[in-house]
Amino acid sequence: MRPTILVALGLILAAGSGCAARDFENMCHASERAGVADVADPAERAMRTAQWLDKKLWSRDARRAFGALGAVRCEERGRILIQAAKEAGYTGPCPMAEESTRQCAESAAKLRAPEPAAPAAPAPPAAPR
Repeated sequence: MRPTILVALGLILAAGSGCAARDFENMCHASERAGVADVADPAERAMRTAQWLDKKLWSRDARRAFGALGAVRCEERGRILIQAAKEAGYTGPCPMAEESTRQCAESAAKLRAPEPAAPAAPAPPAAPR
């Protein structure tokens, strides 16, 4: 009877890891699957993506990873998402990681860009002669 229990536990663990891999696949493709790829406002896109993922993520590992991404430096999020997905068994493409990396680079560039100089004040009128 013990071998049967061990086999059952192995099947449950394998099913759980498959669930995590599917969850990370969903996370990696969340923008397109949630239908927000064309939403211009980043805050709106993030909110709708999070709401969609809340309904789609079933594994504890994927939920923890998604929750932890907010506490990670922006520049690290894409790399960490890809690493977590690989550890869960998902090795496919991850557009969400690429999008995150691109958005962070764009934000950093905006912060580094010098502000445009204020227009010069008009010269005072010439004194009458």
